[in-house]
Amino acid sequence: MSKEIIAPTLYGATWCIPCKKLKEWLDKKKIPYKYVDVETLDGGQEELDRNNISSIPTLVVGNVRLYSPTEEELSVQFPS
Repeated sequence: MSKEIIAPTLYGATWCIPCKKLKEWLDKKKIPYKYVDVETLDGGQEELDRNNISSIPTLVVGNVRLYSPTEEELSVQFPS
């Protein structure tokens, strides 16, 4: 039985340097992800509240939320 892989969701903003670095890391590792720009999000605050997003960057992987994740935390979630 194959395990379904759900792409993580990255909540960020264009002006956020740590968000840019996290996007670069995901791209370098060729990890598909959904990017949500919190500044242009319709119904933005409601979605952030509903998903318990209080800071950026936040990476949601299934039921796990990583707030400003370190490279070590990312490596645990996405082993090579």
